[in-house]
Amino acid sequence: MSALLLAALLAVGPEAPADPLFQTVVLTWDARAKTCGARINTAEFPDISGDAGRTALVAALPDKSRIVRLSRTTEMPYKCVSDVVTLLQHEGYRMKIGFSADSVAGQ
Repeated sequence: MSALLLAALLAVGPEAPADPLFQTVVLTWDARAKTCGARINTAEFPDISGDAGRTALVAALPDKSRIVRLSRTTEMPYKCVSDVVTLLQHEGYRMKIGFSADSVAGQ
């Protein structure tokens, strides 16, 4: 079994190849600066709250035929997620959103 796993890792590498059906956007949150950011592959967008950040994010996703999958790195305000969803839907992207949420009183 372990020989089969080792052979698969050598053939594929440490990471599986990117899914051709999806483009993944990883949302980030800088609690100190209170800014929402994003990462697409190796491209970093530290602040996507302004027009320049939003334009750069959309430009990094040129293929509207591929579904955009959202993920996150840490807890963040719902507004951050909803702003990105709204932006990408407005630009014509199809979305697949997976998230978990904890209900916290007062937030």
